[in-house]
Amino acid sequence: MSRVRRAGEERGPATCRRKAARVSGGEIRSCASVLAVEEPLEVHVDGRPVTVLMRLPGDDIHLTAGFCFSRGLAGSWDDFRAIHPLPPQGGGSRIMVRLAGERIRGAGSVPPGAGPNSLLSQGSFSGWGCRGAPNGEQTITLDDLWHSKEEFDARQALFETTGCTHSASIFDRRGILLAFGEDVGRRNAFDKAVGRLLLRRSLERSHRVIVSSRVNRELVARAVRLRVRILCGLSAPTSGAVSLAEEAGVTLIGFLRHRSLTLYTHPGRIRDFTAACDICFL
Repeated sequence: MSRVRRAGEERGPATCRRKAARVSGGEIRSCASVLAVEEPLEVHVDGRPVTVLMRLPGDDIHLTAGFCFSRGLAGSWDDFRAIHPLPPQGGGSRIMVRLAGERIRGAGSVPPGAGPNSLLSQGSFSGWGCRGAPNGEQTITLDDLWHSKEEFDARQALFETTGCTHSASIFDRRGILLAFGEDVGRRNAFDKAVGRLLLRRSLERSHRVIVSSRVNRELVARAVRLRVRILCGLSAPTSGAVSLAEEAGVTLIGFLRHRSLTLYTHPGRIRDFTAACDICFL
């Protein structure tokens, strides 16, 4: 019997329309604004509620699986016995996760409700499979990154409509898009993409990730958990993100735009930066 039951997970509307007033050129006029829907999802793990995710409805199976992975509750799809919707309660959606057993409770696991930040403090990388700086590792070019950015941009249909969603794309070493997630929350978008990889048993193919938002420490922690080598954000990273990426061996890139970027850590993975390393990273 399949461990995933999709009944009851029919996708609700992703957008809604609301009346608004707009000021432009000194003129005030009424308008109909298209908004991304944000609704709660109560996540239960082994019979008890652990969190409520404010999310874009749909992809709840992927979101929940990615949530469990990001918090160390599961390391692969085999660690799930079942994921299935529960009957709504009080008008809110609920979903149940049943884990496969005590074997996943070892090193690197996280108690329900704890986030990556609670464990990925300075010097606490044991059990998370972090990768160090490249040592004979195959590099990529700037052109590879520009191509990934084009693939990423082409997927953001909901953002084009609403202007208020986040996205995450996961690519393999050759630049093939493995998974995409879109949500009102940047962490949810990342977890939805990871959940898709879990179902496809393709976690080990992850090489680089592009997120639509700024990069904070928590997103770097997710990248570390996923063991990706390169994490790119369209906006700036925080100081905590840069420090964690430096320690964990993640190449961190911000301000990824059309043929421009800012590289903060571990430049050796980008072939074009080899000659500039000694100048820019003294």
